[in-house]
Parts: sequence; structure tokens; C-alpha cells
Amino acid sequence: MAEFWPGLLSLNLKPMRALTWDLGDDTELDLFSVRVPKSKFVKAILKESGPLAVASASPAGQPPMLKINRTQVKDWDVAVVFDNGPLKRGPSSTVVEVSTSGLRIVREGAISRDALSAVAPSLSGR
Repeated sequence: MAEFWPGLLSLNLKPMRALTWDLGDDTELDLFSVRVPKSKFVKAILKESGPLAVASASPAGQPPMLKINRTQVKDWDVAVVFDNGPLKRGPSSTVVEVSTSGLRIVREGAISRDALSAVAPSLSGR
């Protein structure tokens, strides 16, 4: 984390069962992702709010939504949508699952396996 945050590293973690947060998942969430973004806009929001639970604007497995589709937003069940304008196309975040059995790359993106292995030699493959 110290090496790649803020930036394009997402860590998938298992929640503690004693956690009493309500993310609208009926307490069925078995993994959540943590990321510290570089975006000045997002960092300004986080400075005021503290950590946020957010969802991607794109459905899982779909390419990132680079511009908010106002028609689609009307169908979302969300409290608020922040729109700081169109995003630049860029690399995906690298996703690493963290568990009691170790670290595993789920998706290699902006941060290469070699770069991750340099700081986490026990990293395993997909």
C-alpha cells in the first residue's frame, strides 16, 4: 500500500462478520475493495467526508464508464452521483485479493506483476 497508494491498486478484502455496516447488500457482501485514488476531485471529497463506500458506475465485467449517461442515472438506486466531467481513458487498476492464505493477483492492470512482486514476493498468480 505504501508503494502504490494513492494510485491504481485495489485490494479485495473479506469483511469481519462483526462489522455492522449497511452497504445495501443485506449483509451478503463477501468481499469489498479498498483503493486510495489519485484524483484531486475525489481526494477533496474524502477530506470532507472521510472514507466512502462507493460502487462503480459500470456493471462488473464491463468497460469503465468515462462519461455519465444522464438517462441511465435515473434508473440507479443511489443516494448521490458525483460528476466531475468526462474521464480520460487509461489503464485499469490492478486488483489484488488479500486473504489469510496470502496475496493473489485478480486482475493485472496499471501495476505490473513484477512491480508488485518487488514489494510482495509471496504474491501468487490468478
